[in-house]
Amino acid sequence: TLYFPGCHSSAFSLNFIENYQKILKKLNIEFDTLSDFMCCGGILDETGYEKQFRTSARKNMDFFKSKSTKKIITSCAMCFKVFSKDYSQMLPDWDIQVEPIVISILNKLNADKSHIKAIFYEPVIYLDYCYLGRYSGIYQEPRDILSLLGYKLIEMPHNKEEATCDGSCGNL
Repeated sequence: TLYFPGCHSSAFSLNFIENYQKILKKLNIEFDTLSDFMCCGGILDETGYEKQFRTSARKNMDFFKSKSTKKIITSCAMCFKVFSKDYSQMLPDWDIQVEPIVISILNKLNADKSHIKAIFYEPVIYLDYCYLGRYSGIYQEPRDILSLLGYKLIEMPHNKEEATCDGSCGNL
């Protein structure tokens, strides 16, 4: 299992990567990391560079296969969407399981509640990301994690399928 943080986090948010790795370790989720990887190429697809996107996808697949990767856990919602939907549609031999980190965390918390060390009783608002929500259909799992941790979820007036975009356009 490979933890794939995505190129945005690798370039700008190393503390996010470190925090996610700490969470995975505390939950006893075994994973490997790589120091040498390419971008998933999603931004190439979004900006109309289809040929370059296909080339990037093939190179990534070959790279993952060379590392014997069977499963990818990613904390990047764009990478999850690109790997799980786009790659699987365009690459007939793509057979790598892809899981967003929120699913990995939720499954582990549900399987073993002893990992929950503190309960928080604070109200929080969760913003549904376009790539995780609208493009990948993952709405409930982040809410379930917050609930397990004791947070009181306050919903935005427009949420889930109706959520307004945060404007990040795939972390840009």
